Amino acid sequence: MFVGLTPTQVTKARETCELKAFLWEDVHAVLATVPDPTVMLKEFLTFMDTHGLGPGKAITPDLIKAFMTSQGFLGQLKRYANKLLNGNGCDWPFLPQPYRVEFPWSEGRWSPAMTIGFLYNRDNHAVEFTSPDSIDLLLRIEAKPETNPNPAAVLDVLRRLVPQLQRNDTRALTKGQRGNGSLLIVQRSLARAIEGQGTEREQLDAIHRQIKEWCATLFSDGQLEAALRTIQPDSRPP
Repeated sequence: MFVGLTPTQVTKARETCELKAFLWEDVHAVLATVPDPTVMLKEFLTFMDTHGLGPGKAITPDLIKAFMTSQGFLGQLKRYANKLLNGNGCDWPFLPQPYRVEFPWSEGRWSPAMTIGFLYNRDNHAVEFTSPDSIDLLLRIEAKPETNPNPAAVLDVLRRLVPQLQRNDTRALTKGQRGNGSLLIVQRSLARAIEGQGTEREQLDAIHRQIKEWCATLFSDGQLEAALRTIQPDSRPP
């Protein structure tokens, strides 16, 4: 028997070892149903919870609304981001290879860059939330404005794609509509993106599907990837 941390690990174990394979959170769910648990079992379940091996709590609309006045929600967003990044059954083959890395921001040679995550501070990119009751799921493509004052090739492609992106209450803004080096900002209410998904895993899958849909629109025909090669990196020495 194999017990893994992520669905990707479990899938690979089933394919390569012909073993019965489970997630730690599935083990947790079964053990949590044991009637009259012993002290040792209670301590083991607590250990699993504190080390991220149990099922996490799903995000609720009330929790998103509460974030508008409380910072306690950030830890849960970080957990979701880490699970999406570290293979919670969420692979990223639809991203062009150059963008499947952690950007070396400190080296000053990241231009262009693509950021995927959660927009929880409207001031970060000078944009409003798409809904007054929710933070947003975000995809942003940016380039150094100092070395790319008029990235016409990229903007021509992006502006043609905006109508396709603006579905399911999604907002898409291109350079000129917002500053700060942004070539494209795509936003959708997080509450809408995970609506009807009652567990953490279901919500992660819904977020991943939304990002995949955006990326398919942006990169499926290769035109944007080719245009991004015209972007000049930061010319400053690292």
